[in-house]
Amino acid sequence: MWSPSSSSTLRKNAFTENRKHIPTKDFTMTTNYDASDLYGDSDPYENFQTIDETPYPLSHGQFLGNLAGDVDFETIWKLGQGDNSALEEIDYDLQVKQKAKDIFEHLSEMDYWTEWDKKNASTSD
Repeated sequence: MWSPSSSSTLRKNAFTENRKHIPTKDFTMTTNYDASDLYGDSDPYENFQTIDETPYPLSHGQFLGNLAGDVDFETIWKLGQGDNSALEEIDYDLQVKQKAKDIFEHLSEMDYWTEWDKKNASTSD
């Protein structure tokens, strides 16, 4: 006769039996990587203490917050500076590229880079 407890016991036993056959050496993790392998050789953000210190802080914050870890910092910097040709550098993951395009389009619709330049040109005079 079937019961929930017997089904649970069967699943646990099957899981335990299958686990016995998994060689643990196959799951050894290596951590011998260089950060430049992930992020490239240069980080344009290393000279800034905060996003607010960057030119175009809103765009840099949006791109960093949404793309860091998926896109190298050089490409994120170019996007944050308003360089839409940097979108072509994201050719390895269509979802990431679409996310970058969406952010870029929203900022462009707001005319963000032009408005920021106007605002900051008038405050520096």
